[in-house]
Amino acid sequence: MNPNHLTAGPDWRAILRRIAAWRPDWARLAARLKDRRPDWHALRMRAQALPAPGRDRWRRWRVSLPKRDRLIRTAADWRARATLAIANVRRHPATPRVVTGILVILLVAVVAIISVDHARYDSRRHMAEADANHALELAAERRHAAATDVQHAVELAEARRQLAELRDQIATASSHLVDKSQELAKANVTIEELRKQRAQRHLSYDEKRALIAALRVYRGQKISVAAIYGDAEAKIYAEDLVQALDAAGWSLDAAGITFQRWNRTPIGVEVTLNEADARAGRLSAGTGALINAVRRLGLVDGNTVFMNPDVPAGEVQLRVGHRLQAATPAN
Repeated sequence: MNPNHLTAGPDWRAILRRIAAWRPDWARLAARLKDRRPDWHALRMRAQALPAPGRDRWRRWRVSLPKRDRLIRTAADWRARATLAIANVRRHPATPRVVTGILVILLVAVVAIISVDHARYDSRRHMAEADANHALELAAERRHAAATDVQHAVELAEARRQLAELRDQIATASSHLVDKSQELAKANVTIEELRKQRAQRHLSYDEKRALIAALRVYRGQKISVAAIYGDAEAKIYAEDLVQALDAAGWSLDAAGITFQRWNRTPIGVEVTLNEADARAGRLSAGTGALINAVRRLGLVDGNTVFMNPDVPAGEVQLRVGHRLQAATPAN
């Protein structure tokens, strides 16, 4: 082969000399690989906080990463191959251009492969760090959400307890209110009964007419009217009786109404006779008519006629006492 054919184009001898003189800085490459070694302990601690799918992904990525020793061996292998190729070129200066180009391409490829490996390693490391940070943030958010749920549950339980207490208090208050309402109703009934009992008694117009008609026939009959001492209501009722008796023409005591205290308090109107006359059966027709009249009008308590030696002989006494509980006219 003519060695002068290389001078027709580029100075291939100079190119080959430069290629042969090129020596990669393997120590620098090894230092760079050592500097790029990740903090596996920190990554492992972060990966342990990941959920199960994240931990599996991290393990697969860790296995797929190229080892530093492997990268160094690959670079040394390529270095040996490149040295052998350069030695062959030196021994055969007339090597075709194709062989020279292939050597250059191989050298460029080695550098490119190393750069790509470093770039892939960096991207995967950043991805792992991002996944670990995301997992930590997610775990923190879950812990915060769990703590918030617990706090809300405690607050809800307290609110339910207070609501139950309020319901119990309302039920107790309602029960007390019902009891007080019943007591108030009973008190109202009692007050109404007392009011009716203490209401002023009067002889009605019809009662006065009936009493006058029954006693008018026996004009001149002696009679006295007495009421409980200090009882104003009995006094007014006694005055109504006095008016009716006076209209019937009966002879009333000159003192009018007398007020007395008795050992037994009269109830309603009591007809009281002289004890001697009653035992001897000496009852005038007017006395009998008075007894029948007050019974028909329901002014007496039962059919009892009382006797007393203090009543003058031949005279009748009407004692006005407390109101009758149930005044029912006699047939």
